[in-house]
Amino acid sequence: MDGAGVTESELTDDASSMNEVQSTRAFLRRRFLESLVAMGNQRVEFTMHGRTKVAAKFGSSDIDVLHFQVSQLETPIGVQPEALLRCSDMIAYKFEVNKHKSEEIGRASCRERV
Repeated sequence: MDGAGVTESELTDDASSMNEVQSTRAFLRRRFLESLVAMGNQRVEFTMHGRTKVAAKFGSSDIDVLHFQVSQLETPIGVQPEALLRCSDMIAYKFEVNKHKSEEIGRASCRERV
């Protein structure tokens, strides 16, 4: 035991727990980034704050994932040909994954876990 009252075993457990949390965060971040790739040129439905639902063809994200560039944004008041959506205004998004992209994502994820 050191002067702080913490045993070596407790320090090892804390380090192990932090490694597990970091691994989980890295896995979730990778899955999120894979979903951005899979959304390319796909129709995506967004649920915004206030439960407003909009849909658009996904174009890209900025490097910090603060904004999504979309085309043919369908809103309750009409269609905008091009738009930037603030990610901070989004609650959720959903899209259909075609079989080919799903298999690519699955293969990458399986390799990651091995």
